[in-house]
Amino acid sequence: MNKLDASHQCVLKHWETITKMNACRNQVDPCLKEFALKVCSALHSKHKSDFERQEFTLKEGWFYLNPTYFQKWKNSDEALLSLGVERISAENLLQVDNANPCLAYVYSPYRAGTKNDTSTNQLISIASPPSGFESTFDVPYRGYVFTKELPALTPEDICNPAKLEHYFTDPLVTLIEWYNANKSTIEGAFIVSHGEIPSI
Repeated sequence: MNKLDASHQCVLKHWETITKMNACRNQVDPCLKEFALKVCSALHSKHKSDFERQEFTLKEGWFYLNPTYFQKWKNSDEALLSLGVERISAENLLQVDNANPCLAYVYSPYRAGTKNDTSTNQLISIASPPSGFESTFDVPYRGYVFTKELPALTPEDICNPAKLEHYFTDPLVTLIEWYNANKSTIEGAFIVSHGEIPSI
């Protein structure tokens, strides 16, 4: 481009307003992620005897819980299972253009990190998906087991603390209830069938 056109003239006429809007825009994602961290941490505090929390919300935009029983699976640094919410950003919550929807998931960090491991193949068949979730084994990447794309929110919803809290925590509650309902089955499949002893 070697000259300014009418669209640029419009921007120049509203330069001060646009500058203020950009500054405001840059505040949205950090606020969203901080809020998600706060409400998800509060939920974890009610279940901390059964789950370890792993949070990278303020930077990467995700929050997940690892069942304590399956921490450091096979003496690795990875958990066998994680339950979480990811893609936390304004663009993804609004689902602007081609943005990826916010995603809730059952995921296996251990499977993702061990490319040749086949013992985790049974994760997809041990228990039915949590309510509202789909079987998406190794989709979009290796390690995913069940996922649920969360719906788009309106700006009004995002600015409503009660609605936003439910948006982040309701999927986690569903996942926690699913794990608790299937805990003995999952443990039995890995401990009995494979003789694995978790490192706690």
